[in-house]
This record gives sequence, structure tokens and C-alpha cells, in this order.
Amino acid sequence: PTARRLPPARRVEDVQWTRSRGGTRVTITTDGRIGRDRVSELKLGGEQPRLVLRLRGIAEPFRAERLAVASPELLQIRIGYHPAATLEASELHVVLDLASPRAARIGDLEVLDGRRLEVLVGLP
Repeated sequence: PTARRLPPARRVEDVQWTRSRGGTRVTITTDGRIGRDRVSELKLGGEQPRLVLRLRGIAEPFRAERLAVASPELLQIRIGYHPAATLEASELHVVLDLASPRAARIGDLEVLDGRRLEVLVGLP
């Protein structure tokens, strides 16, 4: 089905990372349509800098809670489910633990084919 005809995402099927030109690319694949309107992000600094992606409307936890990365930009990916009173308010947090305070998202958070989110983390 086309992206418009996909049902809304309720589950994250996969989280992968790859080294690419310019940094480390993280891809989050869902079981349905996910748009920028359902994703918020927050960069936290300090001794443990991280980029937090919050996916709203996800109905269940992801199968893994931690993925080791160990790239120059990204130490690891942590994933946590935060249920709420309603499905629309429930969130899955994908936390990118940055390897350096200089590491940052490069470019926009992209939505591909309606069901994949991609973010590139690099050292500007």
C-alpha cells in the first residue's frame, strides 16, 4: 500500500544503525504510517549528551531495550516504552546516547515510504 493508505503505526518493528558518509544513520521501522506529527525530539546536554525521539501512539514495547553502537558519534541506542491512559498519549522513546557533546543530528529527521524514520548523527 502507498504511505497514505497505510494504517497508523502501532508497533516499532526494527531499529537499525549503519555507518554512513557523514556519521551514523539510525533507521526506525514501524508497522504502519508514522509522520513527523507523531514524533518529537529533544537534545539533552551535560555529561551524558543524548538525542531523545518520542514516538506517540505506539501500543507496545520494542523487543530490545539497548543496542550497542560504539561509533565515533553514537555510543548506544536505548528504547523504552511509556504507556499512558490512552493509546494516543503512549510513547516509545528511542534514546540516542551521543559519544561526544559535539555530536548532533545532521539535517532533518526524515520519513521514508511512510513507515520508516531516519536520523543522521554526526560531528559537525
